[in-house]
Amino acid sequence: MFSKLSFVSLLPALAAALDKKPCGFSSRDLYHSPNQARPLRAREAVSTCKLPSTDTYMSVGHGFQEDCVSGTGTIQGYMIFVDFIDAESPASESAQDLYDVLVPEAAEWYRNASYGQLELNITADVSRFYRMPKSAASYGWEQGLSSEQHLSYIQDALDVYRSQGRNPMPAPHDVLYIATTRNNDKMTRSMGTGFSVTARNGKFISKRAVTFGADPYTTWGYKALNHETGHAMCLPDYYPSAPDLPTGYYTGGWSIMGNVGGAAPDFFAWDKWRLGWLKDTAVNCVTTRGTTQHTLTAIEVEGGVQAVVIAASQTSAIVAEARVAKGVDGNICAPGVLLYSVDTTVTTSAGSIKVLDATPGSNGCGENGELEPLNDATLSMKGKKSFEVSEWGVKVTLVEETKNGQFKIEVEYS
Repeated sequence: MFSKLSFVSLLPALAAALDKKPCGFSSRDLYHSPNQARPLRAREAVSTCKLPSTDTYMSVGHGFQEDCVSGTGTIQGYMIFVDFIDAESPASESAQDLYDVLVPEAAEWYRNASYGQLELNITADVSRFYRMPKSAASYGWEQGLSSEQHLSYIQDALDVYRSQGRNPMPAPHDVLYIATTRNNDKMTRSMGTGFSVTARNGKFISKRAVTFGADPYTTWGYKALNHETGHAMCLPDYYPSAPDLPTGYYTGGWSIMGNVGGAAPDFFAWDKWRLGWLKDTAVNCVTTRGTTQHTLTAIEVEGGVQAVVIAASQTSAIVAEARVAKGVDGNICAPGVLLYSVDTTVTTSAGSIKVLDATPGSNGCGENGELEPLNDATLSMKGKKSFEVSEWGVKVTLVEETKNGQFKIEVEYS
């Protein structure tokens, strides 16, 4: 399902609701502990903290491929609604109702998370549900789709949009969204493409497409759109694809790309920097040995220094950022300084970002299905105040939380 040609994201369900993984993916990194940074191969001279992307698929380095949807400005989207002979939209349901579930709050979420630097402008045909030419069951949704099968589904939707509504083909957009009726138990998960979409006549339609299953209506709400639009901007999944690992194995509930229903769904500061939401001046860079002091502003609040990056090699770093219960992170249960490793050579769903657990062995925290062992991984003045990554020679200590909500830390890099 995952390939160099196609990136299909199937949102993992909450652990209490679904214990199987959406798809399989083998990785050489699966057996590292989730709260350990990947061991360095050798100490390297590093000149920048802005680690560049590698040729790894969905690398978390800086520099996106050209066809990725931009993370700043306005994402222009177009949305249509479909149903099926075996999954008919009930008379009580309207396309406008589903649009209202998916779009308005998702747009506000991005506006808040990006500090006003990203807008979603999603135009929708809410006049009807377009009847797909095949049954929902025949698409084999739950078994997973190849890129060819996924594109065929999208093109089927475009065909009926034209023929049944006598509409012209949609004008080119950044993202095409196709939403199913909520009355569809044959398609329970949402998917995003890693390729541009063309109609069967070859006309370009969009840089990316998102095809919703019923999960926005049954589980995730509008955040399904936020997650899948993250993929349109070429952000990877942070949950593991390995079937024997839990959803929060690598990142707990600390990113919507790792757990859509997590307690702290805001993007990591590293991703905000990559997307252009943080300027270089908002990031303190550590590349040389010694002891340094830094004052962090929480990433939920615009301004100040919002990340400290300790670059250990050309492809790996440790990041410190502050997280508090504000903005889209209103449900955080353990505010404080969050530490995580970044590895630009690791692919999607294999641990390219790993939260470092300052409180190993705890049961974590969170309510209403948000409980994750890594949710209390932060350094705090009320708990663990320092964390050492001995194999990297890095120790981070929380020195003070100021009255105005900033966090003073000390970084020892030996």
